[in-house]
Amino acid sequence: MAALLALPNELIMWIYAKCPTVQDAASLSAANKQLHSIWLDKADHIAGAILRPQVPAYEAAVELAILEEVWIDGNTQLSSTTGRPSIQLYFKRLLHIADCASNAATWWNAEMDKAGEGNWLAGQASTSAHTSYCFLRKILLGCESSDPRLHEVIDLAICAASEEEIRIHEELSNFLMSDIAYYETCIQDAIKVENMRMGRNKASEDEIDVRMDTCIVMEQWKYIQKVLQR
Repeated sequence: MAALLALPNELIMWIYAKCPTVQDAASLSAANKQLHSIWLDKADHIAGAILRPQVPAYEAAVELAILEEVWIDGNTQLSSTTGRPSIQLYFKRLLHIADCASNAATWWNAEMDKAGEGNWLAGQASTSAHTSYCFLRKILLGCESSDPRLHEVIDLAICAASEEEIRIHEELSNFLMSDIAYYETCIQDAIKVENMRMGRNKASEDEIDVRMDTCIVMEQWKYIQKVLQR
């Protein structure tokens, strides 16, 4: 430990950045006061250095995490900050978004592999799915809020997107919608079988809930399509 503390701060920062996870870096910071002081001063830089190689479309995921903290949770610490706020304020949401984007990209890439090289999306999916997922999720924020400031952010993002990017967003939206619809249909079928087994003549609360969820998803999908086609 004494040899580690004798190193200049730049090398200690490099060691921090080589930690497998941000949680590991935080644990290292608890070793002594000097390491903790460096962590407090450079936590955002260290976290970014660790997460960038691990989170595809890192900047898009960070932007979305901040927007959701502000517009979903009403995080006043973020909304009142000039410049990029501390990652500690949106870290958990960033990891959740990254996980969801990776799942969506995995499903889509598998579908593109089935489609073969003849499908124009086959060469796009691996690099674009994560960014597109964050873009679609950003649009959905507008479905939940009528605040003109949020809609201005969404409008600017759409205006800045190329025709090819919009096309990819539309394709991913359609794919996710069809995948969710199929999944919910399977759930409805399973519930109907259970209702028949239990001798129920009316729809159960579970079946009604699934139908409501399906309606919500359909409305969200329609909203995304409407916004993308402006």
